Amino acid sequence: AAMKKEMRYGQLCLGCGYCLPCSHDLEIPKVFRALYMHRQYPEDQRAMGKELYDSLGMPADACAACGECVERCPAGIEIPERMKEAVREFGDRQAGR
Repeated sequence: AAMKKEMRYGQLCLGCGYCLPCSHDLEIPKVFRALYMHRQYPEDQRAMGKELYDSLGMPADACAACGECVERCPAGIEIPERMKEAVREFGDRQAGR
C-alpha cells in the first residue's frame, strides 16, 4: 500500500519482452525492474534493485541507443533514455570491466 502511485500506460515497462532481443544483449525488462525496485520499494528493501542490476550479464551503459527496442515497445517507452537513467542510478559498470 505504501508504494501506491498513479501510473499511466507508457510510464512503466510492462515486462512483455517485445523489446527483445536487444542487439547489445541487454535484458531491458530486468534493467527496468531493477530501476523500479530501487526507486519505489521501501527504503530498507531498495538494495534488492541494485542487487538485481548487478546480477545482470550486461549493464545499461552497453546501450548503443540504436532505437530498435523503441520501435517494438507497445508502451512507447523511450528505452535508451531509461537506460541512461539506470546508469545514473546504479553507476557506470562498463568502465570497470
